[in-house]
Amino acid sequence: MGGYASAWRAPAGSVRVFTVNARYGAGDGGVDPTAAAENPRHSFTVRMTHWVNAACFGVQVYSGIAILLAYPRFHWSEDGFDALPAFLELPLPFLIYTDIRGPGRSLHFLSAWIFLVNGLVYLWSGVRSGHFRADLIPRRSELRLRTMLGVLATHLRLRGTHTEEFERYNAVQKSAYFAVVFLLLPFMFLSGLAMSPAVTSVLPFLVEILGGHQRARTLHFFCACLLVLFVVVHLLMVFISGFVKRIVGMSVGYADKENH
Repeated sequence: MGGYASAWRAPAGSVRVFTVNARYGAGDGGVDPTAAAENPRHSFTVRMTHWVNAACFGVQVYSGIAILLAYPRFHWSEDGFDALPAFLELPLPFLIYTDIRGPGRSLHFLSAWIFLVNGLVYLWSGVRSGHFRADLIPRRSELRLRTMLGVLATHLRLRGTHTEEFERYNAVQKSAYFAVVFLLLPFMFLSGLAMSPAVTSVLPFLVEILGGHQRARTLHFFCACLLVLFVVVHLLMVFISGFVKRIVGMSVGYADKENH
């Protein structure tokens, strides 16, 4: 390109791939700050909402455990209390008669509303910029069984991420992110609202479609377990693929691909 930085420009909210000519001091694996600032791997909105979501999710897990300890039993019916058999009973301390549940619920609801508003900002940005279409919706060719198994085999061998994989989401990542953003998180909010008597007194269909308050609580717990599993795997892959470059990329928008 005659010494000029060559870049592929994607929509504002999407993952972008860029290369910088050595004339600008970037080298084969380096990053030129000027070109990187113009074509960041992640947009500012994606980075901001990611870290707000991370903080909210941590608070959700912490407060959710406090609520769980107050009654670690789950029922698959409309009603549920000590005298009824449990669908699932966790081997945890039974602290229903302590003050742990009240503060846990307050913190849980507060962080959930912040989580929701932040998520709506992310959704608005993703739709407006084309981020979802470009980065989160798998193409038909990527959903082939052979392709998915190949990516899974690479991850199960705990191999690091190549440069080209660092610059774009693979089929498994797209499928996982799509499921979290468009399926699991919306269901978490739906089932959470279905457990609120104040909400269901106005919108009774929320609890009716889930089969009652106690079943909604059970489904909410299972969905939360899937989200925790996703986060654990996500963090594991961050460490495997290069902790520093991933954190820097999600914090400032770009990172040296050779910096692990």
